[in-house]
Amino acid sequence: MNYQTKSPLGNKLIIMKKIKQYFPIVLIVLSSFLPVLQAQDIPDPMNPPRLVNDFASFLSQNEAKQLEGKLRQFNNQTSTQIYIVILKDLKGYAPGDFAVRLAEKWGVGQKGKNNGIVILVKPKTIESRGEVFISTGYGLEGVVPDAIANRIVDNEIIPAFKAGAFYGGLDQAVNVLISLTKGEFTAEDYRTKTEGGSGGSGIFGLIFMGIIFISIFG
Repeated sequence: MNYQTKSPLGNKLIIMKKIKQYFPIVLIVLSSFLPVLQAQDIPDPMNPPRLVNDFASFLSQNEAKQLEGKLRQFNNQTSTQIYIVILKDLKGYAPGDFAVRLAEKWGVGQKGKNNGIVILVKPKTIESRGEVFISTGYGLEGVVPDAIANRIVDNEIIPAFKAGAFYGGLDQAVNVLISLTKGEFTAEDYRTKTEGGSGGSGIFGLIFMGIIFISIFG
Protein backbone atom coordinates (compact mmCIF):
# COMPACT_ATOMS: atom_id res chain seq x y z
CA MET A 1 0.00 0.00 0.00
CA ASN A 2 1.13 3.53 -0.75
CA TYR A 3 0.77 6.20 1.90
CA GLN A 4 0.63 9.87 1.02
CA THR A 5 2.31 12.21 3.46
CA LYS A 6 2.20 15.99 3.46
CA SER A 7 5.50 17.79 3.30
CA PRO A 8 6.50 20.25 6.09
CA LEU A 9 6.13 23.06 3.57
CA GLY A 10 2.59 21.94 2.76
CA ASN A 11 1.68 21.88 6.44
CA LYS A 12 3.03 25.40 6.92
CA LEU A 13 1.01 26.68 3.99
CA ILE A 14 -2.17 25.18 5.40
CA ILE A 15 -1.50 26.73 8.82
CA MET A 16 -0.78 30.13 7.26
CA LYS A 17 -4.03 29.97 5.30
CA LYS A 18 -5.96 29.14 8.50
CA ILE A 19 -4.33 32.01 10.35
CA LYS A 20 -5.07 34.40 7.50
CA GLN A 21 -8.67 33.19 7.38
CA TYR A 22 -9.42 33.62 11.08
CA PHE A 23 -7.11 36.56 11.91
CA PRO A 24 -9.77 39.27 11.30
CA ILE A 25 -12.18 37.47 13.65
CA VAL A 26 -9.53 37.13 16.36
CA LEU A 27 -8.63 40.80 15.95
CA ILE A 28 -12.25 41.88 16.37
CA VAL A 29 -12.63 39.76 19.51
CA LEU A 30 -9.43 41.12 21.04
CA SER A 31 -10.33 44.71 20.19
CA SER A 32 -13.67 44.30 21.95
CA PHE A 33 -11.83 43.44 25.17
CA LEU A 34 -9.32 46.29 24.85
CA PRO A 35 -11.56 49.08 26.25
CA VAL A 36 -12.40 46.87 29.23
CA LEU A 37 -8.73 46.19 29.93
CA GLN A 38 -7.88 49.87 29.60
CA ALA A 39 -10.73 50.87 31.90
CA GLN A 40 -9.33 48.53 34.55
CA ASP A 41 -6.10 50.54 34.54
CA ILE A 42 -8.02 53.68 35.56
CA PRO A 43 -9.01 53.61 39.25
CA ASP A 44 -12.48 54.36 40.50
CA PRO A 45 -12.94 57.59 42.48
CA MET A 46 -12.37 57.41 46.21
CA ASN A 47 -15.40 56.64 48.34
CA PRO A 48 -17.13 58.77 49.54
CA PRO A 49 -16.82 60.91 46.39
CA ARG A 50 -14.44 63.85 46.67
CA LEU A 51 -12.59 66.34 44.49
CA VAL A 52 -9.18 65.63 46.04
CA ASN A 53 -8.38 61.97 45.40
CA ASP A 54 -5.02 61.22 47.00
CA PHE A 55 -4.25 57.55 46.39
CA ALA A 56 -0.57 58.03 47.31
CA SER A 57 -0.90 59.73 50.74
CA PHE A 58 0.99 62.63 49.19
CA LEU A 59 -0.79 65.28 51.23
CA SER A 60 -1.58 65.39 54.93
CA GLN A 61 -5.21 64.95 55.90
CA ASN A 62 -5.46 68.63 56.81
CA GLU A 63 -3.94 69.73 53.48
CA ALA A 64 -6.29 67.50 51.51
CA LYS A 65 -9.21 68.82 53.56
CA GLN A 66 -8.29 72.46 52.83
CA LEU A 67 -7.99 71.84 49.10
CA GLU A 68 -11.22 69.86 49.13
CA GLY A 69 -13.04 72.72 50.80
CA LYS A 70 -11.76 75.25 48.27
CA LEU A 71 -12.64 73.04 45.29
CA ARG A 72 -16.03 72.14 46.75
CA GLN A 73 -16.90 75.80 47.25
CA PHE A 74 -15.82 76.60 43.68
CA ASN A 75 -17.83 73.65 42.39
CA ASN A 76 -20.95 74.87 44.19
CA GLN A 77 -20.55 78.45 42.95
CA THR A 78 -19.85 77.67 39.30
CA SER A 79 -20.49 74.95 36.75
CA THR A 80 -16.77 74.10 36.53
CA GLN A 81 -15.23 71.14 38.35
CA ILE A 82 -11.57 70.85 39.29
CA TYR A 83 -10.28 67.46 40.41
CA ILE A 84 -6.90 66.76 42.00
CA VAL A 85 -5.86 63.14 41.49
CA ILE A 86 -2.64 61.81 42.99
CA LEU A 87 -1.53 58.28 42.04
CA LYS A 88 1.47 56.08 42.73
CA ASP A 89 1.53 54.64 39.20
CA LEU A 90 0.19 55.66 35.78
CA LYS A 91 0.24 52.06 34.47
CA GLY A 92 2.57 52.92 31.62
CA TYR A 93 0.34 55.66 30.20
CA ALA A 94 1.60 59.10 29.29
CA PRO A 95 0.29 61.60 31.89
CA GLY A 96 -1.90 63.43 29.37
CA ASP A 97 -3.46 60.22 28.07
CA PHE A 98 -4.10 58.94 31.58
CA ALA A 99 -5.69 62.24 32.68
CA VAL A 100 -8.05 62.28 29.69
CA ARG A 101 -9.11 58.66 30.23
CA LEU A 102 -9.67 59.30 33.92
CA ALA A 103 -11.77 62.42 33.22
CA GLU A 104 -13.91 60.42 30.81
CA LYS A 105 -14.38 57.50 33.19
CA TRP A 106 -15.18 59.70 36.20
CA GLY A 107 -17.36 62.13 34.28
CA VAL A 108 -15.41 65.20 35.37
CA GLY A 109 -17.32 68.40 34.61
CA GLN A 110 -20.97 68.89 33.70
CA LYS A 111 -22.40 66.47 31.18
CA GLY A 112 -22.51 67.98 27.71
CA LYS A 113 -20.33 70.94 28.68
CA ASN A 114 -16.91 69.25 29.02
CA ASN A 115 -15.97 71.90 31.56
CA GLY A 116 -13.88 69.83 33.94
CA ILE A 117 -10.21 70.08 34.89
CA VAL A 118 -7.97 67.30 36.20
CA ILE A 119 -4.71 68.07 37.99
CA LEU A 120 -2.89 64.74 37.79
CA VAL A 121 0.15 64.06 39.99
CA LYS A 122 2.40 61.01 40.09
CA PRO A 123 4.91 61.71 42.89
CA LYS A 124 8.60 61.11 42.35
CA THR A 125 10.04 57.91 43.82
CA ILE A 126 13.49 56.34 43.98
CA GLU A 127 12.62 54.19 40.97
CA SER A 128 10.66 56.70 38.87
CA ARG A 129 10.40 60.37 38.02
CA GLY A 130 7.52 62.53 39.11
CA GLU A 131 4.79 63.48 36.64
CA VAL A 132 2.37 66.41 36.72
CA PHE A 133 -0.25 67.22 34.11
CA ILE A 134 -3.27 69.51 33.91
CA SER A 135 -6.00 68.31 31.55
CA THR A 136 -8.81 70.68 30.61
CA GLY A 137 -12.10 69.73 28.99
CA TYR A 138 -13.03 71.01 25.53
CA GLY A 139 -15.44 73.47 27.06
CA LEU A 140 -12.60 75.27 28.85
CA GLU A 141 -10.00 75.34 26.09
CA GLY A 142 -10.79 79.00 25.42
CA VAL A 143 -10.00 80.13 28.97
CA VAL A 144 -7.35 77.53 29.87
CA PRO A 145 -5.58 76.47 26.66
CA ASP A 146 -3.14 73.57 26.81
CA ALA A 147 -0.17 75.96 26.61
CA ILE A 148 -1.42 77.85 29.67
CA ALA A 149 -2.12 74.61 31.55
CA ASN A 150 1.49 73.58 30.89
CA ARG A 151 2.71 77.00 32.00
CA ILE A 152 0.79 76.65 35.28
CA VAL A 153 2.55 73.34 35.87
CA ASP A 154 5.96 74.85 35.07
CA ASN A 155 5.48 78.10 37.01
CA GLU A 156 3.30 77.18 39.97
CA ILE A 157 3.58 73.46 40.69
CA ILE A 158 7.05 72.24 39.75
CA PRO A 159 9.08 74.94 41.56
CA ALA A 160 7.00 74.46 44.71
CA PHE A 161 7.34 70.67 44.53
CA LYS A 162 11.12 70.99 44.15
CA ALA A 163 11.13 73.07 47.32
CA GLY A 164 9.06 70.41 49.12
CA ALA A 165 5.94 72.60 49.21
CA PHE A 166 3.55 70.04 47.76
CA TYR A 167 0.39 71.55 49.16
CA GLY A 168 1.55 75.06 48.26
CA GLY A 169 2.16 74.10 44.62
CA LEU A 170 -1.26 72.54 44.20
CA ASP A 171 -3.00 75.36 46.06
CA GLN A 172 -1.27 77.94 43.85
CA ALA A 173 -2.28 76.08 40.69
CA VAL A 174 -5.88 75.86 41.89
CA ASN A 175 -5.90 79.61 42.58
CA VAL A 176 -4.75 80.37 39.04
CA LEU A 177 -7.24 77.96 37.48
CA ILE A 178 -10.12 79.38 39.51
CA SER A 179 -9.17 82.95 38.54
CA LEU A 180 -8.89 82.02 34.87
CA THR A 181 -12.23 80.21 34.72
CA LYS A 182 -13.97 83.01 36.64
CA GLY A 183 -12.58 85.59 34.24
CA GLU A 184 -10.57 87.50 36.85
CA PHE A 185 -7.76 87.59 34.30
CA THR A 186 -7.24 86.03 30.88
CA ALA A 187 -4.90 83.34 29.62
CA GLU A 188 -2.98 86.05 27.77
CA ASP A 189 -2.67 88.07 30.99
CA TYR A 190 -1.22 85.06 32.75
CA ARG A 191 1.14 84.27 29.89
CA THR A 192 2.41 87.85 29.85
CA LYS A 193 2.86 88.01 33.62
CA THR A 194 4.85 84.76 33.70
CA GLU A 195 6.83 85.31 30.51
CA GLY A 196 10.50 84.86 31.31
CA GLY A 197 9.77 84.53 35.02
CA SER A 198 11.82 82.34 37.33
CA GLY A 199 8.73 80.30 38.20
CA GLY A 200 7.09 79.46 41.47
CA SER A 201 5.56 82.83 42.23
CA GLY A 202 3.78 83.55 38.94
CA ILE A 203 1.14 86.23 38.86
CA PHE A 204 0.41 85.89 42.56
CA GLY A 205 3.98 86.71 43.46
CA LEU A 206 3.67 89.93 41.47
CA ILE A 207 0.40 90.78 43.18
CA PHE A 208 2.00 90.11 46.58
CA MET A 209 4.93 92.42 45.75
CA GLY A 210 2.44 95.10 44.69
CA ILE A 211 0.64 94.85 48.01
CA ILE A 212 3.93 95.24 49.90
CA PHE A 213 4.86 98.25 47.78
CA ILE A 214 1.52 99.95 48.47
CA SER A 215 1.73 99.22 52.20
CA ILE A 216 5.21 100.76 52.41
CA PHE A 217 4.86 103.71 50.12
CA GLY A 218 1.10 104.27 50.09
